[in-house]
Amino acid sequence: MTSNERKNQERKERKEKILSAAIELIEKQGFEDTTMDEIADYSDISKGTLYLYFKDKAELHQSIKKKALAMIHENFHQILHQDITGAEIVRKMALLFLDFILENTTFNRAMMLFEQSNRDKTTSSDISDDCIALEHELFILMVRALQIGKQDKSILSELPPKILAMHLEFHLRGIMQYYTIGKEGMISSIIEEENTTLYKMLDQFIQRQLNAHTEAYPG
Repeated sequence: MTSNERKNQERKERKEKILSAAIELIEKQGFEDTTMDEIADYSDISKGTLYLYFKDKAELHQSIKKKALAMIHENFHQILHQDITGAEIVRKMALLFLDFILENTTFNRAMMLFEQSNRDKTTSSDISDDCIALEHELFILMVRALQIGKQDKSILSELPPKILAMHLEFHLRGIMQYYTIGKEGMISSIIEEENTTLYKMLDQFIQRQLNAHTEAYPG
């Protein structure tokens, strides 16, 4: 490894450590209540050093979103290569996505709340472009899973795979929005009244939308 390669690797590792520390702090305090000064202190670095890695708060938020999308992308790839039907691949992808946004509040808020505002404000177009590319790749992976389901006859819907993928994306974004703005109110009351869960509702949506046959969600 050359000297420049070593320096680039060290810079990449340090940036990842700062990002991990920022996520940990934001998880405790929330996006709105966490300042760049606090992130610098929590990361044991100066504010000036922090700005060498993240030019502003918008860029930091975009970086958190990129990290979340990359993690989901890796998991989708793994599911796509499992020896199961296309319908089960789609189902696993959707339920994994739901797992991710429910268990990772900071990532969910980064993907939802700052999608437009920070894309416009960030001083680094590269991160925003990377996020857009990852979102596109996630959509393509879902389309591929739907195509497999059509081929193996586990998905019987007459709608084209891209249209089905859009229906699933809209549904998942709706869940993300519900979870982002808070779990109180009419929807929560209905979920409790009907003795159901977001997982069961998502599973039912998939079964009906794809006209697919998979085992019922046990949760």
